[in-house]
Amino acid sequence: MNISLTHPDFLLLCERIIAKNVCLDQWMEMPSSDMFQKGSYVGGFDDNEQEFTFSYYIEKDEYWFQVSLEYIARIRSGEITAIEARPADK
Repeated sequence: MNISLTHPDFLLLCERIIAKNVCLDQWMEMPSSDMFQKGSYVGGFDDNEQEFTFSYYIEKDEYWFQVSLEYIARIRSGEITAIEARPADK
């Protein structure tokens, strides 16, 4: 499923991540699966994947997607506007 990343809730999460002004090595020291929550989005930094992982909810259906720290800035700037998400494992 293709998910739009232009929703104000997700853009706010990107702003929060950028505002922390933390490099990849520092993110690796503070993994979290739910550090960022807004609207239909819940996520955090996964130290195994070395990316931010998010759940996105459409009614009762959950989808997962991942974005790198570099992509967060590109999403916020409008360069990246969508991502492929997969259904959550059940």
